[in-house]
Amino acid sequence: MIVEHLAQNPILWTIFEKIFGADKQKEAIYRSAVEFKKSLLDFGCSSGNITGAFLDFDYTGVDTDKKSISYAKKRWASYKNVKFICTDILGKRFNRQRFNYILFAGTGHHLSPVLFIPITEKLINLLESNGQIWFYDILKPNKKNHFLAHILAAIDRGKYIRTYSQYKRIFKKIKGIKIIESKTIKVSGTLIPQEDYCFFRLAKK
Repeated sequence: MIVEHLAQNPILWTIFEKIFGADKQKEAIYRSAVEFKKSLLDFGCSSGNITGAFLDFDYTGVDTDKKSISYAKKRWASYKNVKFICTDILGKRFNRQRFNYILFAGTGHHLSPVLFIPITEKLINLLESNGQIWFYDILKPNKKNHFLAHILAAIDRGKYIRTYSQYKRIFKKIKGIKIIESKTIKVSGTLIPQEDYCFFRLAKK
């Protein structure tokens, strides 16, 4: 599949995302949750396509894709406050580290239910006592969405595109977590009509 082939090359994937992925709109949406500029963990950072929105943070990007992390390190090498780590978040690498904010964006629809819950539980444990998780993800298109949004969802590499209600039910089931804010976001001003997004601001109970 063409999308799968592009995803294997971080440079091509970055170009693809800029054309079809609405990166600028995503940066604005993701940044809109910011209250204070402190430490940030970007879970599932890929090749650093959204890193530019958080250059004034103590930023740590994490992903399991070695090629993407290698490319991200070169791409943002001039920023001393930015670092990237290739590791499994469920491993021991971050057990002693804590963050003010965790960005969990555009990754949820790649995670099966078996992985989604333990990963969310791990992320909530990586927060400072007053920290927050900012969860964003594309939503399963409905009849009101443009037909091109349906096509984007169909070719997406993620196999677990969910509805807003499904995500809300999942978060309510997870112990030790509370939903501070949640909403649906419509992406506008893009060349290609996009899927709607959901946003959940999460914190420790």
